[in-house]
Parts: sequence; structure tokens; C-alpha cells
Amino acid sequence: MARYSCGTARLVTGQVLVLRRDPAGGIGTFGQVFRQTGAAKAICDIRPGDGKYSVSVKVASEPLGADCALGGTGLVRTTWGSFNYDWRERTFVKIGEPFSFSVPSANPGTT
Repeated sequence: MARYSCGTARLVTGQVLVLRRDPAGGIGTFGQVFRQTGAAKAICDIRPGDGKYSVSVKVASEPLGADCALGGTGLVRTTWGSFNYDWRERTFVKIGEPFSFSVPSANPGTT
């Protein structure tokens, strides 16, 4: 797994790839796990998932620098999401719902 980013110290665009060795010993791309898009404005961390072909990605609700420092603000939300490799589609697929940064209500059932 590798997290790639491009940009400045203050604003970065990123993606997560899984790499593999080819028969000659070189390194190639196995697949793109996730690229920064939609509600996910920054990729903060990656880790192996629960399965052999599973990856977990931590994303943030606001654009952040390469170090993904939250800067002491409570306005930035982070969440983890899991992706499994789908051998039929030959791509990584998000497990469950899209990334959500909503704040849970203190009183469920009220708006």
C-alpha cells in the first residue's frame, strides 16, 4: 500500500494504491484503492484491512496539508472506510455507505 499526494504543504490532492512485484522483481500497480473526491477532501492515513485484499483509508472533511494536521480545529471531521478487492471487476470497492461526515444527534429522533 502507498499513499501518494501532490500539492503544497497547505493543500494536497491524494490517492491510495496497492503495489505488487512483477515476475522480474520490479514494482507495479495492483490497483487504485481510493482517490480524493466528493466529500473526502483529504486522505490522512492508510492501514491493512481485515482481509487479505482489504485496505482501510482515513479521510477528512476539509482540505488539509500533506501531514493532515487538524490544526486544533473542531470543524474538521475524520472517518475510516474499508475497501475490498473485487476480482470480477478487477478494482477496489468501498464497503458500506459512502464516506459521511455528519455529526450524530445528541437526541436521536429530533432535528
